[in-house]
Amino acid sequence: MSKNYLQLFLQHNRTEPTRHILYLPISKSLMARRLLLASLRGVDLGPICTDRARLPEDIRSLVQALEVSHQGGSVISVGESGTAMRFMAAYLVAKTSHTVRLEGTARQHERPIAPLVEALRQLGAKLEYLGQPGYPPLSIEPAQIRGEAIELDASASSQYLSALLLIGACIEGGGYKIDVSRSGLSSAPYAQMTLEVLREQGVYWHQTGQVYEYSTRTKEIASTTTLEEADWTAASYAYELVAIGAVESLQLPQLKLPSLQGDSLYLPHIFESFGVMTEPYESGIQLSLTHARADSMLTLDCSSCPDLVPTFVATSVALGRSFSLDGVAHLRIKESDRLEALRTECAKVGADLQLYPSRIAWDGKYTSRHNDTATVLRTHSDHRMAMALAPAFVHLLGAVQVEAPEVVAKSFPHFWDELSQLGWVRSQSLLR
Repeated sequence: MSKNYLQLFLQHNRTEPTRHILYLPISKSLMARRLLLASLRGVDLGPICTDRARLPEDIRSLVQALEVSHQGGSVISVGESGTAMRFMAAYLVAKTSHTVRLEGTARQHERPIAPLVEALRQLGAKLEYLGQPGYPPLSIEPAQIRGEAIELDASASSQYLSALLLIGACIEGGGYKIDVSRSGLSSAPYAQMTLEVLREQGVYWHQTGQVYEYSTRTKEIASTTTLEEADWTAASYAYELVAIGAVESLQLPQLKLPSLQGDSLYLPHIFESFGVMTEPYESGIQLSLTHARADSMLTLDCSSCPDLVPTFVATSVALGRSFSLDGVAHLRIKESDRLEALRTECAKVGADLQLYPSRIAWDGKYTSRHNDTATVLRTHSDHRMAMALAPAFVHLLGAVQVEAPEVVAKSFPHFWDELSQLGWVRSQSLLR
């Protein structure tokens, strides 16, 4: 039986771009945390999220889930948002007054949530798996949760820890302590972001090594939930465009440096080796291509910046730079198995990637290139595959057909519009 696939054709226009500005989406990570805290305080999210069409799909899913919860709904869906699933599980444990079914769509029910569920159960929460044990959907019943010293396996996702930190002020009694030392912590900068956002709201945690102990909550303060700061992970695609020479310089408004966002610690430094200079200006960040690129192998531990791995891989493959990226095992449980997706798609441009239990590598040698025809890029239902690989394919092949380009809505709804404004030519077709 035939299926319809929405395809996007991109061809790099070698003339000068019409402008040198790329407008990034808001920071998903910051906004999700601030929205959850606002909702925990009973703040109406409507006035905060007025222009929802411009919001990443993940944030829209979270807002909708919070609103359904406020309205007393018994079935709450978070769509394909892993962030919303993890944050809502903790939120509902803290706030629900009736039994709720928490579910998702597509790959959501294949993404593990057992470490968070087990930690919440240690606090007295009543959660049950409604399908495969260890995975959504979940049934969550009202329960009295109290402060306890609990252990958490945060080796696969820091969002498990962030979810538990965010509900700290809702847990009765003293002694609420979270210990992640036995398993270690993945993507530690995101947990640090959560602590800083909590401090904005007057909620304080004391950290000793990898043990987090709830401290105090001050008096109520005004909400700082805003849409002002752009997303540093999304900025990685702008860095890639400059690195491959699609544009010589690029301004990124509302991108802040320094920033609470963990990826801001890595992008400027790593892309300097690709010849990209990062400079703050009055309202954001400006990127410039210096043409002084490193020839040495890119060797990184990416355990603290996993969402940047597709961009590092795509940029390296586009420029023929060998790489060895460690700390990537948990990329197999993202929106796609990103390691396998990267290997499958990069093979189409002649780059045979090697996969190991916690490493992805390439020797920098192409086996073949198909310059005579546009290659179809499968997105694997993963926004980061589409946005990272499409520019690299165009750079190497001159054109690309992107299967299911709408997946970018998850984090960067206007991504293809931004490429058009930078001088890329696009057309849409429906193929059977």
